[in-house]
Amino acid sequence: MLKVLKQSNIFVEIVNVKQLLQELGFSFNGPACSFLDLFAKIKATLQGFEQNGLEVDSRHASHVSAYSGQPPVGLKANLQTHNSIPQIIAQIKNLFYASRKRIDEIFKEAKLGQYLDENSFVDYFKQLNSDIASDDIKLVFNHAAGGRNRMSFEQFERSFKWEVPSGAHFETDALRRLREWMFKRGLSSETSFEQFLKHAGKIKEQRLNQLDFHKGIVGSGLEFSAPEIDALFAVLDSDHAGEVTLDKWKVRVYEDSQNPLQLLREVIRENGLTSDDLLDKMHLRVWDEDLEYPGF
Repeated sequence: MLKVLKQSNIFVEIVNVKQLLQELGFSFNGPACSFLDLFAKIKATLQGFEQNGLEVDSRHASHVSAYSGQPPVGLKANLQTHNSIPQIIAQIKNLFYASRKRIDEIFKEAKLGQYLDENSFVDYFKQLNSDIASDDIKLVFNHAAGGRNRMSFEQFERSFKWEVPSGAHFETDALRRLREWMFKRGLSSETSFEQFLKHAGKIKEQRLNQLDFHKGIVGSGLEFSAPEIDALFAVLDSDHAGEVTLDKWKVRVYEDSQNPLQLLREVIRENGLTSDDLLDKMHLRVWDEDLEYPGF
């Protein structure tokens, strides 16, 4: 196909061709079609955009510029919808995670037979009293199922399984994101904790449990997934008492300029440095240096 287009002096990037075929509903592993079928489908799609009041520029709708890298103007509306798919999937992952069920248990509850179809997928979200629109759910189903009318467990797991973060790298990154939020708003360690208390309605109690901490994160506009929020709560809850107080908060959510040793400790943890590494970098391993004997 690309060869024929080039012979016609139409130069198209392969990624745009794939996007075009996907927008037109062609499966990558589906049956072959002729050029006439393809162009007929393009014409029908563009006519559909015009009927829906969407602007189509006929000078650019017939091909894609290799220099601009932009899709046909008539397809931009659908591409904007596709840009929202990751956000919808993130919502679904958080919803599934909040159910405290395994991913295979959720799949079994949602499906009717061996596979999960679109109607069963939409009905399952109604059972969960989800505020995600049915059209968005159908859009995500089509994306996860590869354009087919049913979804296997492997496809379901690949699209909606959540990751539970852990380790020194996550801990350092999450705390750094939290402190950056604090600095950008000109907050101190104490006032940033007060913001969380306000969003959770816990000003009087002066402490946050796990659910309160979720409310604080969401209310503050911080972008953490539900598993990340739970993992960050565990980091701040140093004594595993099931709550975060101001004293615990200040140990980890601090002003960098006032606590350089704490910052240094996190850098050491993140990079897996040892005491020998530090001494070597600071040129303090004097016993490894060549001895200078006096000349006789």
